Amino acid sequence: MFASFISIHSVARKVTAYLLSIFFIGSSFAQLSPADQKLMDSLIKHDDFFKMLNELDNPRSVLRVNVGIGNMLYSGANKAVQNLEVNPNLIYTPSLSYIHKSGFGITASSSLTKIGEQYTLYQASLSPSFTYSKGNFADAALAYVHYFKIGSHNSTSSLLDNEVYGTVLFKKLWLMPRLSVSYSEGGFTETTDIDTTVRERNRLVRLKYIDTSVTRISSLSFSAGVEHDFLTYKLLFKNDGLRFTPQLSGFMGVNNYSVDYNATTQLYNLRNLKKFKKLKKFQSSSQVNGKFELQSVGLDLDFTYTIGKFYIQPDIYLDYYVPESSDNPFSQIYNFNIGITF
Repeated sequence: MFASFISIHSVARKVTAYLLSIFFIGSSFAQLSPADQKLMDSLIKHDDFFKMLNELDNPRSVLRVNVGIGNMLYSGANKAVQNLEVNPNLIYTPSLSYIHKSGFGITASSSLTKIGEQYTLYQASLSPSFTYSKGNFADAALAYVHYFKIGSHNSTSSLLDNEVYGTVLFKKLWLMPRLSVSYSEGGFTETTDIDTTVRERNRLVRLKYIDTSVTRISSLSFSAGVEHDFLTYKLLFKNDGLRFTPQLSGFMGVNNYSVDYNATTQLYNLRNLKKFKKLKKFQSSSQVNGKFELQSVGLDLDFTYTIGKFYIQPDIYLDYYVPESSDNPFSQIYNFNIGITF
């Protein structure tokens, strides 16, 4: 879940995890003796895992190298965008992120999947972002993603060109509310070029036929949800920790798409290639404007295991599509990340 967008949620959720860890310790050990409480304070102060969390009070710049494997075509944070298309094949997404201590960051990623008999690079993306994680009441993040399409359009190609995503996490409550908004747009062009020989008026002529269709799509989505961070540490080693974050969300929005179709035919005399018949053109367009409605309800299960500089992050997202459809309303998006932070 993350892939290209892993840098945004990582900082915000670590801040939340730190606050929750203090809450858990304060509530769980409220009846401890002064000596035991002093021991707990010492563990928090000197434990390597909590040192990593405490660094968020004095943020530092980090570089993160990540490799993701799953079936997501798009960013890991924006679940509304992910549901636009799910790839049946495994997608490999290496990424490189730099996050400045000011909150500004940038992520570059590429995506590979199996097309035919070989693995092909079909998409790359670049994502500048900003994360605000110093608020007493809420944290916020804003990101822009531009997708670079590689090669011609096919069944595994992405639809999107650009995406803007913003989210606010209110962290005072045990169940933390999250509000998000996203806008995405993109499209693709398909061209059929035929050059053949046909019989016209009892003679053979050369036919050149060009068929072009341009498809555009846009999506505006709002989501509201609640989540909670469960944090534990020293599972196997003194410097490891596990964070589990379940999140339940509802998505409302509208999807629009249009198709412009243009076809031309040209006949030539086969002997000298002079025009045999005047140019024929055919143009048409269609547009479907969706209605603003509740689109889906989803459950996100996000795990992060950290040991030293390394982390492993499996993520499972279960979605139920609410409007009536002939397709299966249930979908599953999964992703497994592994990386290192410098």
